Amino acid sequence: MKKKIKKMSYDDEIRVFKLLNYAFAVFFYYAFGIEMAVILLLSNISVYLFALEKYARPKGVSKNESQRTDDERVSEER
Repeated sequence: MKKKIKKMSYDDEIRVFKLLNYAFAVFFYYAFGIEMAVILLLSNISVYLFALEKYARPKGVSKNESQRTDDERVSEER
């Protein structure tokens, strides 16, 4: 089992995370009501956005972007 977990790709990890997320949402819906299920689903949006930011861009792009100053960004927009 540990070997299978180590061999999981990033896409597999996201699928497992989504599956567990929806399973918990269904559990919270039946146990506590719709409010808790919605809160759980909305709270995980930040996890999805972080994953998109981290893995969708090329490695050098996000690093260079974070090192730029606000003045450099403003001057490029003009």
